[in-house]
Amino acid sequence: MAAKAALLGAVERVSAPELEARREAARCLKNLLIGSLARKSAFLEGGAVDSLIDLLDGEMAAPVLVEVIPALGSMTHGNLQHSAAVSIPGVVSAMLGKLDHPDTEVVACSARALRAILSARNRGEGAAATESVIKETVVDKLVMLLSSNGSIPLSAVTILGSCCSTAEQKKWILERAGVRKMLPLLGNRQDGRQLECVLSTLAAWTHGSAEMSAEVSDAMVVGTSGTQQSLPEYMLALARDGDPEVQILSAECLTNLHREGVCHPKINPAAHLMFTILRIVKDEATAGRCPARGFRIIARLVEEDEHLQQIAATHGVIEVLVKRTGPGAEVSDDTRNGALTALAAIASKSASARKAVVKHTSWAHVLLGLQDPAACVRRAATKFVLSISRSVRILRTSLVESSLADPLCKMLEDDDLEVRVHAAAAICNVVMEFSPVKKMAMDLGVIKKLVKGCRAPESNFRLNCIWGLKNLLFESDSPNASVTKSRVMDAIGWTHLRGLIDDDHADVQEQALGTLRNLVYGSISDVDNTVRWCGGRDAFYSLLRSKMVAPHARCREQVLYILCNVTASATTNAEHKDFIVSQPELLQHIVANLEHVDPRVKVASLWCTINLAWAESAGAAQRQHVLINYGLLPTLQKLLVGADLDVKDRSKTTLEQFYSCGNVPPSWNLP
Repeated sequence: MAAKAALLGAVERVSAPELEARREAARCLKNLLIGSLARKSAFLEGGAVDSLIDLLDGEMAAPVLVEVIPALGSMTHGNLQHSAAVSIPGVVSAMLGKLDHPDTEVVACSARALRAILSARNRGEGAAATESVIKETVVDKLVMLLSSNGSIPLSAVTILGSCCSTAEQKKWILERAGVRKMLPLLGNRQDGRQLECVLSTLAAWTHGSAEMSAEVSDAMVVGTSGTQQSLPEYMLALARDGDPEVQILSAECLTNLHREGVCHPKINPAAHLMFTILRIVKDEATAGRCPARGFRIIARLVEEDEHLQQIAATHGVIEVLVKRTGPGAEVSDDTRNGALTALAAIASKSASARKAVVKHTSWAHVLLGLQDPAACVRRAATKFVLSISRSVRILRTSLVESSLADPLCKMLEDDDLEVRVHAAAAICNVVMEFSPVKKMAMDLGVIKKLVKGCRAPESNFRLNCIWGLKNLLFESDSPNASVTKSRVMDAIGWTHLRGLIDDDHADVQEQALGTLRNLVYGSISDVDNTVRWCGGRDAFYSLLRSKMVAPHARCREQVLYILCNVTASATTNAEHKDFIVSQPELLQHIVANLEHVDPRVKVASLWCTINLAWAESAGAAQRQHVLINYGLLPTLQKLLVGADLDVKDRSKTTLEQFYSCGNVPPSWNLP
């Protein structure tokens, strides 16, 4: 209580009439706070942060400011609660307002305090909010401070790296030549802390920004030999022989450039960057340091590149990663997250890399990861299962043997959205017809859980859940196909599926239409049962007509394939074929889509015409005459000379049906 009273008394005296009294009170406040967690907590409990913000926003003399500002900055050296209390827009705005103060000592104090508050390790839940106060005028001030003396430039660098994450903020930095003005700070390789600050900021700026990455790639610095060299070459040298933290940050910057498609002529991602990062990670692991960041750099570097995945899989890094996927006192949640994320990336595209990952994987660790209390570990574990589930062989063997179906299905109801999204994506793979895990998942109630997910407000989760239902029905030729279809239709209901077909997101619409496409695949009874479920023939075809003019090509493609499945049989479904050719609007849309700009839509439309005109089906000649009256033959002639081979082949097949029934003039020679 005495400490709290002393602190609040000092805060109150900071606004005393006499300057010397105010300065003394501010100095007392600073001395009380520095080095004491208990007094920091008392400071917060007394609501003193808001009082100081009000004072900073007013007219405060420079001698008082240079004591009050460090006092607030010292809060970042307490616990997370202390840091979060000052990492708020009010504090940040007040200190940003002092960066153009006429007293250079006030500017330096403000910059140092902001650097402490906004450095990544001290930022709490208010991080996004603090970024909102970084306006163009603030960026202008900070870039100007890069050319100041003393410690101010380094503080400005840290602030710019911590807060300027949006594309607009990065554009402001580029317009003011922020990268070029920061380069002199890279000149002293002996100052590791300074290098870390600059490289950390460059890593933040280049992440997700092609423009900033290009600027960094074009920049020139004074290299170790005293001659000019490109900034990427300089960073590669630092990644090879700098201090451990400098190595990691340099590798992160170079990885960002690679991901943004910025290629440096003297740096080969496979020959130079990949091997450098693999060596860094192995060194970190050998030295007993936490290699989580290095693991995530590997993940970012390889996740879109099969060749780099193959390199990673054949140079010993998988073993390093697998050892850190399991729980233990020496393995943090962050490390497990990084290891599983990197393994997921290595296995994401390359079949040979995926095989290598599975060979070394500890399925017990993966199973524990799926059920881990830490959301970050569960996210990485589900992403790992998603990657390996892309292999048919693994679906038939390892996933069956590892008993992952149960936790994977449970994760569709996880508290964490990202976990649910990855789990639903993995389910999309494991419920395919060829997967033995499909029956396990169905026995575990996956249909009801996917249907529940289809009602979620988050579009990405909704998308993966309806995609999972579509895949569950994909080409279901098994004896239980009709049972599976009935279970899906009973669970989701037509009203719900109809709503998904009209979803605000085109991707969800496409997968919902794909679900309907799979429901009508198979026998005439499959078609009739689905049409009745949709409210009858008129309602069913009315829906298809409305979607055949959808603005999204993939939605049109799905609708046309629904018609293909309805008309697929050579000898049955004549009733549906005759109904379709009796509908002028439907036929007009089919013929019109033959000239769509997207070849996939053309092919789907051609399959409709093939099925409708199939020469061996009853009533084919009459249906062909109707199609001719809608101008089909001249359109087919044009498609025969197009560039797309699939379109040309399907056009030829369509015309062959007309030849067989004598409905093409003899002068027409098929190519």
